[in-house]
Amino acid sequence: MTKSGASVWVLFKMSAHDRLLLDTNILVDYLAMRQPFFADARKLMILGVLGEVELWISASQINDVFYILSQGGKGSLGLSSQESLRRCRSFLHICSLTEQDIDKALSFGQNDLEDASVQVCAEKLAADYIITRDAGFPISRIQAISPAAYFANLEQPLNTIYAEIDTTPATDSPATPAAE
Repeated sequence: MTKSGASVWVLFKMSAHDRLLLDTNILVDYLAMRQPFFADARKLMILGVLGEVELWISASQINDVFYILSQGGKGSLGLSSQESLRRCRSFLHICSLTEQDIDKALSFGQNDLEDASVQVCAEKLAADYIITRDAGFPISRIQAISPAAYFANLEQPLNTIYAEIDTTPATDSPATPAAE
């Protein structure tokens, strides 16, 4: 987004309507505007808002994201963190976890139960990708890739770039002399 807020997104219709399961770090990158990861996370959210992709997270990740955004549940950050999550619900789908899903996640023998739960949800949803910045999905049947790799996959066959275009008029250009 530019300083004045003027921007245009140029998107080309994708050949497939991808179903993406977001890892917690991607949603936190977006909501906390973490640099240098915010731009790619934002592009993913915009694709979700436009309905170009389906964005999913597991139900347990909502609590994880809230805890991170509110810095461990600080009262002063609780309501704003909840409001941030509430705004995302218009374009973010929630995958519920059953007892059987948790048992399956526990059976994976991974060090990170949250990653195992994400993996279970991705398989349950038949997601096309898990979008993450970490390598915590070694046994997943669903490919885990970074946001940058996802956009590279989209751009290659269509020879397009998914980027924001600044439409703000230039203000630093020399003024045209007035007619006499």
